Amino acid sequence: MQKREQLSKLRQQVSQRMRRRALLERNLFQGQGLDAARLVSQRRRCGKASCGCRDGQGHGPYLYRVKVSAGKRCLEYVPGSQVVAARQARQAYEDHQRNLTEYANLNREIEGLFITIASDETLQGSGN
Repeated sequence: MQKREQLSKLRQQVSQRMRRRALLERNLFQGQGLDAARLVSQRRRCGKASCGCRDGQGHGPYLYRVKVSAGKRCLEYVPGSQVVAARQARQAYEDHQRNLTEYANLNREIEGLFITIASDETLQGSGN
């Protein structure tokens, strides 16, 4: 009887993980509004001799996307009207990456549980 209870618990764990995986799948395969580029804030100097930025902290801070193109790091200015959207897109990308990792971990856990169930059922079947 104890073996049956263990198998039942294992099956419940599989079911629970599969439900979580199904939820992740719905979100993962949408993947809209993602931006993998890192965001950085920088201050700039304009180069005008009469400007106070020359001796001070500079203008800004301004937000830039950091992209790598042909092995070179490129900064792309993010206009003030797009700052919120850029941050949301980056956050969506980070959430997406976390969900992918969780999805892969769930698959490994489910596989391990199936292996355990199969070996337990084999052992239980050979004992009768």
